Amino acid sequence: MITLLALYAAFIPATAGHIQMSNPFPIRSPLNPALAASMRDHLYASPLSASGSDFPCKGYAQEPFNSVADYAAGEVYSLTLEGTAMHGGGSCQIALSFDRGETFQVIKSILGHCPEAMSYTFRIPEDAPGGPALLAWTWFNKVGNREMYMNCAQVTVHAEPMAARNDDRMIPDQPLSVRWADRPAIFVANVNAEDQCTTVENEEVNFPRPGPDTEGSLSKPGFWCAGPPTFAGSGGDPPQATALSSTPTASTALTSVTCSGTPTETGAVSGVVADPAFGVNIINNLDSSIHAWSVARGPGPERVIEARGGAYFEAWRAREDEGGISIKLALEASQKSVLQFEYSLQSSIVYWDVSFIDMDRESNFIMGGITVTTSDPTCPGLTCLPRDKNCNQVYLEPDDNYAVRGCPMQTNVTLSIGSRPGIRAWA
Repeated sequence: MITLLALYAAFIPATAGHIQMSNPFPIRSPLNPALAASMRDHLYASPLSASGSDFPCKGYAQEPFNSVADYAAGEVYSLTLEGTAMHGGGSCQIALSFDRGETFQVIKSILGHCPEAMSYTFRIPEDAPGGPALLAWTWFNKVGNREMYMNCAQVTVHAEPMAARNDDRMIPDQPLSVRWADRPAIFVANVNAEDQCTTVENEEVNFPRPGPDTEGSLSKPGFWCAGPPTFAGSGGDPPQATALSSTPTASTALTSVTCSGTPTETGAVSGVVADPAFGVNIINNLDSSIHAWSVARGPGPERVIEARGGAYFEAWRAREDEGGISIKLALEASQKSVLQFEYSLQSSIVYWDVSFIDMDRESNFIMGGITVTTSDPTCPGLTCLPRDKNCNQVYLEPDDNYAVRGCPMQTNVTLSIGSRPGIRAWA
C-alpha cells in the first residue's frame, strides 16, 4: 500500500527550496537518476540537524561505496549546485575525506556570495592520496536560521605517481603550495552543541582556516565561538595565539607599536585615552605600576604603565610567519610572575587570549581582578573577579584552548587590570 507520505514525497520538486549539490551527485541524492526511488532522500536540501546527529554528510558517510565521479590529482573540476533559496548568500567549503568521514581536509574555500554562482571549480591537490573518497560541500547561509548544510558525494581519486610529483613547486592558480597533510580541516558551526561555534546572521563566515585555495575576501569573522573555532578532523594546525614561547629568539619584521601619552626616559606611559588605531589598550587601575614587554620572536623595550589609570596601547602587529605575540605584564622588572595578553593576527582576524600560566596565584593581578571588553559587539570579552585564582575564561593550563577568542582586526580590545570603576578606555 502506498502511503500518503510516499505520494507526497514523489511529487516534491527535487530542486525546490534550499540548495543542494547536483554534480557530482551526493549520496542518496533525489537528483540521481541511477538511484532507486526508495533510496532517494527527498529532504536532501535541508540543513544538518542542530543536534549534530546527522553530521557529517547527513548521516550517509558510512553508506556502501558507489563512486559517481573519477578525479585525477592535479586536475581541475567543477562542482554544481541546484535550488532557489540562497538565504542571502554565505560562505562555502569544498573538502575531501579518505577515511569515510572521520576527517575532511579543505581543498577550496569561498568567502562570501556562496552559493550565488551555483558552479565552482576546484583542484584536486597534486599530492592527494588515491582511492575511494568523499567530496564534501558545506555552506553557512547568511540570512535565516543559523544552519550548516553539507552534501557528500562518493568519488574516486587517482593519485599522481610518486615519481611525477614535485611537492615544492607552486601549483598553477593556487596562492601557495601546501602539503596534503598540512591542509586545514573543514570549519564546523551551528551543529556541535556545547562549546560550539555559531554563525552571525546577516554576516558571511570568514573561515579561520580557509586553506591555500580561497575565493573572495571578508573583513569580519561572521561567527563567534564559546571556545576555540571548531574543525572536523585533524588537518594542519589552526592559527592560535596560544602557547607562545617565553624564550626570546631572533626578531622578525613587525609593524609599529604605538603608545598613548609621552614616554619618559624610563619608558613610563601615562593617560587613559588610547591611540585611535585598532589594537589592545591595557589600563592599570592598581595602586602600583606595571612593567610591560611586547614579545614576538624577541622582546621589545620595557615600558612602565603608571598606577591608577596609566595606559599602554599597542596596535595589532602581524608577524611575517603569522606567529603569535605576547604582551607580558609584571609587577617587578624581573618577569618572574607575568600576566600575558597573547594575540595572533591571521588575515583579517585577530585571535587573542589572556594567560595566567606563568603567574603566581597570589599576584595582585589576581587580587585586583581583570576585565576585557571589545569595541565590536559580536566579539566576546571576559571577566575574572578579584581573587578568582581559577577563572575559567583564561589560560590556567597549556591545553585550555577554550580561552582563545577571535575578532575582526578592526576591533579595539581593552584589558583593564584592577576593579576601579569609571575608567573610559576609548575616546
